[in-house]
Amino acid sequence: MNRKQRILIVDDSELNLSCYVALLKDLNIGITTASSGEEAVKECIISDFDLIIMDVRMPGIDGFEALKSIRKDARNKLIPFLFISGYVEDESDIIKGLELGAIDFIRKPFPNEILRRKIKNLLELQKSKNQLEFIQHELVEKISQIELLNNEIRAADHERNKQNNFFKLALDSIATPFYIIDAKTYNLVACNEAARKNAVNSNIKGSYYYNITNGFDATSNIEHFNFLQEVKKRKIHVSREHAFLDETGIENYEEMHAYPVLDNKGEVFQIIEYAIDITERNNAQELLTVRAKLIEYFLIHGLEETLQRMLDEITRFVNSPIGFFHLVHPDQKTLTLAAWSTRTQKEFCNAQGKGSHYSIDKAGVWVDCFYQKKPVIHNDYESLPHKKGLPEGHAKVIRELVVPVMRNGNVVAILGVGNKPADYTQRDVEVVSYLADAGWDIAERRKDEDRIKNLLKEKELLLKEVHHRIKNNMAIAAGLLALHAHSSKNPLVVDSLREAQMRIQSMSILYDKLYRSENFSDISFKDYIEKLLDEVCASFGGLPNIVIEKQIQNIFLPSSIFFSVGIIVNELITNSIKYAFRDKANSGKITISVLQKNNNAVMIIQDDGVGIPESVRANGQKGFGLSLVDFMLEQIKGKLSIEIDNGTIFTIEFPLLFRHDNLQ
Repeated sequence: MNRKQRILIVDDSELNLSCYVALLKDLNIGITTASSGEEAVKECIISDFDLIIMDVRMPGIDGFEALKSIRKDARNKLIPFLFISGYVEDESDIIKGLELGAIDFIRKPFPNEILRRKIKNLLELQKSKNQLEFIQHELVEKISQIELLNNEIRAADHERNKQNNFFKLALDSIATPFYIIDAKTYNLVACNEAARKNAVNSNIKGSYYYNITNGFDATSNIEHFNFLQEVKKRKIHVSREHAFLDETGIENYEEMHAYPVLDNKGEVFQIIEYAIDITERNNAQELLTVRAKLIEYFLIHGLEETLQRMLDEITRFVNSPIGFFHLVHPDQKTLTLAAWSTRTQKEFCNAQGKGSHYSIDKAGVWVDCFYQKKPVIHNDYESLPHKKGLPEGHAKVIRELVVPVMRNGNVVAILGVGNKPADYTQRDVEVVSYLADAGWDIAERRKDEDRIKNLLKEKELLLKEVHHRIKNNMAIAAGLLALHAHSSKNPLVVDSLREAQMRIQSMSILYDKLYRSENFSDISFKDYIEKLLDEVCASFGGLPNIVIEKQIQNIFLPSSIFFSVGIIVNELITNSIKYAFRDKANSGKITISVLQKNNNAVMIIQDDGVGIPESVRANGQKGFGLSLVDFMLEQIKGKLSIEIDNGTIFTIEFPLLFRHDNLQ
């Protein structure tokens, strides 16, 4: 702020420029000259000036155009501009210059001392203006220093008084209470308008701080956390939240901050303290918490209990003893009372009607919100000309707030509270509307859940019926095949019919599992294979000389895979029983093992029989059974390998596409 002032003088006459410099040399200022409007514009881009003096008539752009160009830079919009010209035909040039923002227009010739005095006065005015702007930018950091200089400011000249007034204006522009407190006496040194409005005692300057803000002497209580003493002790910024009740009994919150002001010895001699109203922020956080808790409560309680819990929370928020929640029928003509608040039921209202339906047009003034489709406040219920009588046992209504819950332009529910000790406000409207909306969402969620449960029950019944009918039809088909096999004398026909019967039985076992299972999506591989092996053995009339060894991990597979897997197992086991032991007096061992390998299921079926004949292997042709196995493997994206080593080993591997945690 103590920098040397600088001016820019613009004239196309070198002689005039020299005269100006000589005239102003004793003012202790920096002088820059320019001989054209273009040069002046360039100088203003690279340098800051406190005053610009310019001729009007110059080659190139004239003084007016130069002024316009210079003013385009935000830094130069407020620089004082003085026109000097000897070629003024009439007053229009002077008016034009002043309209463009020049502070003055001087005609040549003129007395040198008048120009010198004008320039000196303009520089002094600009200097004062720069000081004022600097003080404005540094005000927050310099509050404590300004207060230290208060005594000097009172004795200062008019400019210092302007600064003091500016300081007061800045403090009063702060919307929250702001205090400067004497750290020794706790007396108030200064405060803003917001603090004066909040004060218990309107005549507060020089008064005891705690008497002003709280109406009592908090500093005398050693056990109480003392905000100001904490700042004095620690000499650092201290903040805390403070809760208090307003005149209506509603809890409000402030975030209080205090900063120490240290003297030259490092001791706290003043404390700057201000409070920010965080009631809305805390209420918003609490409303979110309440909404989340209501949803959590809803998961383990019924709808009516949850709605009552919601009403209890709302009435607590807005300090109202009465709360009710009605559902509006889709026909927009009928109401259903869904819930009362707990306190309403116990203390205030003995009227019957929960769950009952009644017409909207017969309801009282509280349904004004339905017709207006917006919240309605009746702070003087008795004065309402269109009010109706109350049912027997209904609490007396003093004042009420009723809000509609809107969906797609229709009112779907109405929530009301009543008999708050003080008038209902817009803040109450916001709280009740927010939680009423939550109540409707909860009610809708319960309806949706009930609807989904009913649909699932219907689906399960339908699936069981379908599986039951398919299983019965398969049993009929298997029975017919068995009947035809029994009546046929051709061994090849009997074998073909029996194989077809076994294939149907393998699918029938799956449908039986589905019919008996609670879960249609996943089925135990172990249970299914063991039941299938029992059926295969039974179809051969028992196998006393063949041992079937099972090593099956309990993998759960989707039912869609089992159709293919069942046919594959049936074909390979049947093939081993029929052909592997013909040269071994129909005796031997068949081993079937199932395990999970990474994300695949691996099934190995092995026998110690004679193996696949060399003639079949040399020919390379597969019979119907192995062709069917190949086809089923394609359905489940599996692969088959065959080894001949003291019997036959079939290894089948297919992906477990449905999940990775299916090994039980």
